[in-house]
Amino acid sequence: MTLKLYDTATRSVREFVPLREDEVSIYHCGLTVQASPHLGHIRKEVVFDVLRRWLQYKGLRVKVVANVTDIDDKILTKSAENGEDWFALAYRFERELHDAYASLGCIPPTYEPRATGHVPEMLELTQELIDAGHAYVAPDGSGDVYFDVMSWPRYGELSGMKVDEMEPAADADPRGKRDPRDFALWKGHKQGEPETASWPSPWGRGRPGWHLECSAMAGKYLGDTFDIHGGGIDLRFPHHENELAQSAAAGRGFARYWMHNAWVTMAGEKMSKSLGNTALVSEVTKAYNPRAVRFFLLSPHYRSTIEFSPADEGTRGSLSEAEKAIERIDSFLKRGLELAAPTTSSPMPRWTTRGSPPSPRRWTTTSAHPPPSRRCSRPSGPAIRRSRTPTRRRSSTRYWPSPRCSTSSASTPARASGPTVTQAATSPPSSTASSAPSSSSGPPPGPRRTGPPPTPSATPWPQPA
Repeated sequence: MTLKLYDTATRSVREFVPLREDEVSIYHCGLTVQASPHLGHIRKEVVFDVLRRWLQYKGLRVKVVANVTDIDDKILTKSAENGEDWFALAYRFERELHDAYASLGCIPPTYEPRATGHVPEMLELTQELIDAGHAYVAPDGSGDVYFDVMSWPRYGELSGMKVDEMEPAADADPRGKRDPRDFALWKGHKQGEPETASWPSPWGRGRPGWHLECSAMAGKYLGDTFDIHGGGIDLRFPHHENELAQSAAAGRGFARYWMHNAWVTMAGEKMSKSLGNTALVSEVTKAYNPRAVRFFLLSPHYRSTIEFSPADEGTRGSLSEAEKAIERIDSFLKRGLELAAPTTSSPMPRWTTRGSPPSPRRWTTTSAHPPPSRRCSRPSGPAIRRSRTPTRRRSSTRYWPSPRCSTSSASTPARASGPTVTQAATSPPSSTASSAPSSSSGPPPGPRRTGPPPTPSATPWPQPA
């Protein structure tokens, strides 16, 4: 198999060679479940779903791990505003994420670890960084633990940025930091936060930092070194840069390839919950065929920006065209299946290739009221007779021809045994029935009826089986 991927770390297209033969390990950052998923979130899921399906089609076993961040500053803030428990809010939006997966036909990840379920692994990694001299405990007694950016010379290798050119985030908490660019590994419990949103640690109660959780969970389920790490392009810095720094500083190889998909924009701006310019997956899939929405997200290259504006004619036209494309694909597949499907009908008889089916008996019309006899079938139309003399059924009882069913025809000469039945029926009755044999050749004639023909019920002909 030859597959080439664009590696964000090396900024080049590289041939993909799995770490383990016949097996691929992928980790991509999941959703922070603070709100309903929008198209910007789900594009990453669709992109990696296609990659996964292709690798499986090529015969590789694929293990996909995508985390769920169910503890975060934004989750705590929104839950307090809504007056509900933070874990209830996170779980509600996590279910919506799974519904979005299903609506767009994405295979669920092999496993979706939650951040709150892996606090021990995060504490272990934090302690390793402290012991290695790459992390420190805040001296102000807050219980915060920070990664020392200046202690790691390779910091910035993923994004291509230099430490001297970096500026601290505007919303970063500066308390207890040696350098404004340092980032939190562990956050001490703050007054006013729910007690349930903190865990005990050697540095006091608190909760994990956002960047720490992915390094801990990827290492647990995929090993210290794995194949592909992915996510949206907006995660390249600082999130993925911090992940790589803390994992490599702890002596872990981490990801061998980095993949990032581009944004879905609205009116030229990144689709973001914080900006309020989102198109929810649940709403878009109600207005358009979900398969067309998936086709819309996959049509451009995964590293190309997609503009989505419901009021824009271009966007509506693109979605409508995607629906038509899905219809064309379905029609093509349906016709192909019909042509390729094996016939289940039985083989046609041989006579169908040579003309009409042969009939064992040929009939000609004679009179209007044939008796129900074996020699004269029982049609609903005019009386019929055979074109040849039928063979008598072997029986101990001798049956005589019916007066209304003549055995003679134009093609078959009359029997030489005296007058025919038809002649007997039309000739004047004789006072005596001759029983003497005829002087002509042939078998002796049978008795001749002189009265009216018997009724059908009195006819001694055997009924057809």
